[in-house]
Amino acid sequence: MLYSAAAAAVVSSPGCLMVFKGRFYRKKGFYQLNGTSSALVTLISDSPDVRRLLTEEGEPHPDRDPYARKDFLRSMSQLPGISVPGGSYCDLVERSKSRCVDTAVYVLVQITTGPSRGQRGWMCETSGRRVFP
Repeated sequence: MLYSAAAAAVVSSPGCLMVFKGRFYRKKGFYQLNGTSSALVTLISDSPDVRRLLTEEGEPHPDRDPYARKDFLRSMSQLPGISVPGGSYCDLVERSKSRCVDTAVYVLVQITTGPSRGQRGWMCETSGRRVFP
């Protein structure tokens, strides 16, 4: 179900790619979701509503009303989502400027392994870890 963590780096002229069980991934965006396969991780389904909220929130500024931030985070948490097994590998597709916690932003990922392979969704980047820096 999950691929082993053995990988070899392949250097190409425009950038570096990772070879992982016969698949190529861009080094900058290779993540593994936190948890185990028995603990599901919820990704927020990509939709016009999500993109609108992320655009409206943008990059937070110190003078912003803290209650507006709470409303944004509450709205994001109430959007439809998909559940994927923890430990699934995913590829980073897009980064937003909207923060989910003080030091992390929402990222759009595409699951690359397991039964949820091919699914896309938004998550706080702290919900996963970079497998290769």
